[in-house]
Amino acid sequence: MSGRPWQIVAAVVGAVIGIVAVRYLGLNAVIPALSIAACWWAFTQFGLHRRLVLPLAFAGGHGIWFLIGMIMTLAIGGRAETLIEVGLETLIVAAIVAWGCISRSRPALCVLIAYEVVSLVFNAIAWMGVDELRPILAVHIGLRVVVIVGAALALARWSEVAPAR
Repeated sequence: MSGRPWQIVAAVVGAVIGIVAVRYLGLNAVIPALSIAACWWAFTQFGLHRRLVLPLAFAGGHGIWFLIGMIMTLAIGGRAETLIEVGLETLIVAAIVAWGCISRSRPALCVLIAYEVVSLVFNAIAWMGVDELRPILAVHIGLRVVVIVGAALALARWSEVAPAR
């Protein structure tokens, strides 16, 4: 298949995954999905290569979800430690994504992969300790895996992605 049929298949599969995710995860699926969609649209408009859009949109959308979560935590009187931790992670993600968008470089993708791998380890450790947060952690883990795979694919196809000099 080429072009249009793949887009239709992707849209149908995405819709099915979205419906299932919202059914089981509620806002924990809606907020990141909308954040990723907004980043995807923005990065496409910004002229990023299609292979860079995937990892950067997922990482950026994930970062926006952190920001929204931080605001929600603040609104319900969250602990300062949580706000500092999430705020720091939001800044790190924003810096890496901005670097990737501006430089469109291999080092930016490598740092993004390294950050996501380290974060996956922390998510796995958290998974062992909490039962009620597992649906949220599952979304975090899924997003991180997509970013890692997308960035690795962009690096593997770098000759297509490399900005013209």
